[in-house]
Amino acid sequence: EAFNNPSPVWFYAPVVLMGFFPWSVFLVQAMVRAAKTIRVEMKTREMQAQIFLFLWALLVFVFFSIPSSKIVGYILPIFPSLALLVGHYLSVAWERVAKAKHRLTIALFVLLTIAMAGFLIVAHIYQLIEISSHFEPYLILMTATLLISAAVAIASFRRRSFATFFAVCVVGNVVFLLTLVHGARHLNQNTAKPLISELKTQLKASDEVVNYFKFYSDVPLYLGRRVTLVADWQAPDIASRDNWVRELWYGMPFQKTEDWLINEKVFWQRFNSKNRMFVFVNENYFDRFKAKTKHYYLVGKYNDIILLSNRPWGKS
Repeated sequence: EAFNNPSPVWFYAPVVLMGFFPWSVFLVQAMVRAAKTIRVEMKTREMQAQIFLFLWALLVFVFFSIPSSKIVGYILPIFPSLALLVGHYLSVAWERVAKAKHRLTIALFVLLTIAMAGFLIVAHIYQLIEISSHFEPYLILMTATLLISAAVAIASFRRRSFATFFAVCVVGNVVFLLTLVHGARHLNQNTAKPLISELKTQLKASDEVVNYFKFYSDVPLYLGRRVTLVADWQAPDIASRDNWVRELWYGMPFQKTEDWLINEKVFWQRFNSKNRMFVFVNENYFDRFKAKTKHYYLVGKYNDIILLSNRPWGKS
């Protein structure tokens, strides 16, 4: 069977390096120290915790690196263990760490910071990733934060001040993440939340909510109810395609799904009935939808998501 997102075995290395930044610059030292202390003494409770965290990080990284199909979100469970390992390393070795020269650590920090800033600039100029115009001010502030952090880190390198460098890591990271979190609402172009918020003002328990040939997973989440999904559940290639249809199709023999996993024929029977229905349709499927009926009412549109109804909006 073919899987989505085939990636090389080293895919998660840069993901962890960038995702754990800036603390990833201490990651090698923390892992080496954990390995050394584990080898020297394994009986104390502290060493048992070190073993647990070390194996947690190692096994998660190796396990998810083996399959050819990789998604960034798969590696998220590794970060709590890395945070505890690096935090413990800095805590117990602070005086020794503060006195060390840390040339390689600061050099790596500056290199990664400039690389991240460069990527953001190039990705925006050449449109390598889709970024809303509303997010541009946040992108500029994030890029400036990275470049300023790099400049201050270089200054701390010249003055041999580890305290200054550590402060740059903390302050720069806080500003970068707060900016990202505040502007994140402009990044997700696939969410149906604005339409859902509008729908909830008039939605009744007797109304049916449908996803037409595309599953928007946030619809049942924000509505707090199960939705009806339209797809070709008899298609011969379902088992060979890695998507939401196959995931649900595998579970169909084990539960009653006839009411909410329906084909297009059943959908149109319900759409043309007296019961009120709301339908989330992607622009890619809108022509297919319109070819079947001219009697529909537009409730709203957000990006490429269209919300329709078989009854006039505001009427039961």
